[in-house]
Amino acid sequence: MLATLERKKYIVKQHFKTDKRKINVNITPIGKQIIIKSEPFFTEFVTKMENGISDSERKLLTSILNKIQNNIIGEGPSPFFKTKK
Repeated sequence: MLATLERKKYIVKQHFKTDKRKINVNITPIGKQIIIKSEPFFTEFVTKMENGISDSERKLLTSILNKIQNNIIGEGPSPFFKTKK
């Protein structure tokens, strides 16, 4: 996935000098433009996806997805599935 983004010039990768296993990934100006252009689509998609789901259902789903993720990778709650307050 990173190779595709890099090929399209959306990101640049830089290896750490002290540890070649580590890679710093930065978004390019072209990548930022893509994010800005896609934001309305993403917002509309999320709005449609959440249509008809109550806050309590959303919180339950978030909790279940966090538990599934924890079972798979053995870490704490994901930053991707935050519960709305």
